[in-house]
Amino acid sequence: KINPKKYFTDAEFMYFFNFLEAVEFYKSEDFKSAKRILSNLSFVNNPYIASWSRCLEVAVNYRQGDMDLTESLINKELKRLAMHSNRIFTINSSIVFMVKMAKALNVKVSKNFQEISLKTIKISPIHQFMINSIKN
Repeated sequence: KINPKKYFTDAEFMYFFNFLEAVEFYKSEDFKSAKRILSNLSFVNNPYIASWSRCLEVAVNYRQGDMDLTESLINKELKRLAMHSNRIFTINSSIVFMVKMAKALNVKVSKNFQEISLKTIKISPIHQFMINSIKN
């Protein structure tokens, strides 16, 4: 059993800090540094940090104007989200973000995800930040 007190002290859980560092790089528009960190976080053992990292990676590439890569990342993440629909915590927020990004690029999204996106009233602060950041 994992001791939650270790989350912020054990090197095994550095992905928490790494994700926050990537967010800081993103906020300062140091996209290269953010992408370097995010590429390592996309597949960590924590499915939420991994999903948030993939969302942020989509936002980075979108802001850089690489629409082909952004579209590819959206499609891959939509497939992953479909496989993790049992994970309640922030999964709807990731779906809302991905649906908004997909619409911006005319990427096809399943009816199920469109419905989830429309029914989701509140999203996590990190997802709201990412949505707001791509509007500007």
